[in-house]
Amino acid sequence: MSNLPPKLTPTIDQIRHKSQQVHSHDVTVTLVRKISVYFTWVALRLRLSGNMISVINILISCFLSFCLYMADAFYLLALLLIFIGLVFDSVDGEVARYRDQASLNGLFVDRMNSVFLYSAPYFFMLAGLMDESNFLILSIIGFFASWGMLSIRLTRTYVDSTIIDGLMAAKTKDHQNHDDSNNKFIEVQSVIRSKNKSIFWLVDLILVRQIGISSILAIGILIQWIFNKYGIGVVHYLFEPLVIVGIIYSILSCLAVIYGFRMFVKNNLIENNYNSIKNKFAK
Repeated sequence: MSNLPPKLTPTIDQIRHKSQQVHSHDVTVTLVRKISVYFTWVALRLRLSGNMISVINILISCFLSFCLYMADAFYLLALLLIFIGLVFDSVDGEVARYRDQASLNGLFVDRMNSVFLYSAPYFFMLAGLMDESNFLILSIIGFFASWGMLSIRLTRTYVDSTIIDGLMAAKTKDHQNHDDSNNKFIEVQSVIRSKNKSIFWLVDLILVRQIGISSILAIGILIQWIFNKYGIGVVHYLFEPLVIVGIIYSILSCLAVIYGFRMFVKNNLIENNYNSIKNKFAK
């Protein structure tokens, strides 16, 4: 039997008050939550847990990749799956917070979803187009787009794990380091927009924010479907809408990884964050 609490009948306002306070300052998150709250209400009525929804979202991401590989016949279904995945990415956390069941296990499952959601679709999308055109370079573009998008997510994980390893080593050796109490903790996702210029915020929206990623992918799929349906031709296969999307993500994501790595090393961000956390939790 499930150990979920008895069935509840929360109102929409109750869900918003209890589940949508986290990251409420983020415009892109707030925009999605205007819709996700209704799906959260349904999930609560069905007694679905946050982890269940995260697993469902992983399956949706896998099916989205399949639809993109199958190309034209499944483009409209792919658009629907992108919308559902975008909304469900908020629903799992909202359900967990409403039931006071937020946990590290849930965070882990949610992050595993990003492995499928942000990387696989680009590779399968370009691989499907390659099968239609026998144009090998499309698979190469798809590989770099997929690798770049995945690397952006893994960078945050590696930075976190490096800091934790450092704290564990310091605890074990029990040695006294110099005091860097003035250091402030800088979130990894803030590095890409640290120069406070519009171009960096735009790149952040395109590469990191799910609403930006989903919107561009959906627009590309819709335009590609229109081109195919009405027989609109292009000068060269590299100018196909979905190929352009793949090229954009392969270039931008790879440049972002290189830029982020350079910023981490040049500004000593990992050491600074390590000392910030250590000083904060020091007894």
